[in-house]
This record gives sequence, C-alpha cells and structure tokens, in this order.
Amino acid sequence: MKNYKTVGTVCEYNPFHYGHSYNFNKAKSDLNADYVVCVMSGSFVQRGDVAIFDKWTRAKTAVLNGADLVVELPAYYVLQSAKSFAYGAVSVLNAIGADCITFGSESGNIDHLNKVADIVYNEPDAFKTELKKLLDSGMGYPYSMENAIKKILGNDFCLMPNDSLAINYINALKELKSNIIPYTVKRTNNYHLTDTDGEYASATAIRKMIFEDTDYSDYAPKICEPTYSINNIES
Repeated sequence: MKNYKTVGTVCEYNPFHYGHSYNFNKAKSDLNADYVVCVMSGSFVQRGDVAIFDKWTRAKTAVLNGADLVVELPAYYVLQSAKSFAYGAVSVLNAIGADCITFGSESGNIDHLNKVADIVYNEPDAFKTELKKLLDSGMGYPYSMENAIKKILGNDFCLMPNDSLAINYINALKELKSNIIPYTVKRTNNYHLTDTDGEYASATAIRKMIFEDTDYSDYAPKICEPTYSINNIES
C-alpha cells in the first residue's frame, strides 16, 4: 500500500470523543500515514449552534489524543450549506498539502460513495428531471436528492447524513481538481443517537450527558472547562 504522509479530517469535535480518535487513528494506520491534520469548526458549528467548549480546548483535546495539527475552518464556511462547508474544509486541506482525506460514513464503502458523488456532480438527465419534479412537489432538497439518485441506482439506495457529507467532500475534491485521495471509515453508531449503548457514544449523546451533569468519561476525555449553549445567547 502507498504511504500517505498526511491524512486530513474535517471535524467539529463538539465535543471531541473516542469515536473521533478511532476514526483518524484507524485511517492513519490503514494508510501508513505520518501525520493527522484536523480542520475544525471554531466557536460556531454547523446549523448555527454554539460549540459546547471553546475552540482552543477542543483543539488541545484532539492533539492530546493523537492529532498532530488542528486548524480552524472559517465561520464563513461553517455557517453555510453542507456543500460550502465541505468545499471550505477541503480547500484548507488542499492548501496544507494533505495526501488523503478521511471521513466517517454509514456505508463505509468508498466505491459506492464515489459512484453517488459522480451522479450528483455530473447531474445526468434522469437525475435532473427527477430532482426538479420532487423539488417542485415541495419535498426538501436532501430527500429529493436521495430519491432522484434512487431513480438511477435502485430503491435499495439509502443516503444517511454522514454519507451525504462524504459526497460533498468528494465533489469538493473534483471542484478543486485536488490530488487528495478520499478514504472512509465505517461509523459504528448514528451521530444523532442520544443513548450510550456500546463502546462509543455520539457527540449528541455526550452533550446531553454533560448538560445533565452525568459522567461521560467512558466515551470522551473529561474536560473541566465552562460549557456553552445557544440558549445562553437566546435568553
């Protein structure tokens, strides 16, 4: 296998947990890479929420758990669509000179993700026609896109949240004509889950535990810093 010097990953670490270190350490091991570079959201995260810990604390926690460098993704990209988020993050990794980008996905199948990304990027006529029809019917874009892809790949196709973001990363590489190689690690859980069954817990579940003052040390490094919430801004 080719040796990759630097593996890049895009993250929010809201908060950093052991599933995150599993993802980039597995990619680093699988690809015989020397370094892991993380492009991380700052004070705000996707969908406009406030990060639960400040960006310096989150970056330090990542470095203490295996990352070699953490750089900030400008808020301009963080607070836009998934497509812009991915484009901004990949642009940073491209400028740094990363050899590979790793991301978690529900499918864990890079060939499948590349095939779907090609459809979304090239927009064949069957896809465009079905997408327009579904959007005109009032269906939201993510569901319209998934069902338009089903028109081509068959009804067994299912687009999960991290798969969808992975497709945006792959297509950002195309837009930038980047030589970065995409690599995916299969997710072990759903990042929306609020329970903590199994070895890893989602960031959603850990945030819930933190706000409920429940011990979360089995799932994430313990951070003794002030927490933040969008509720503090809204009130």
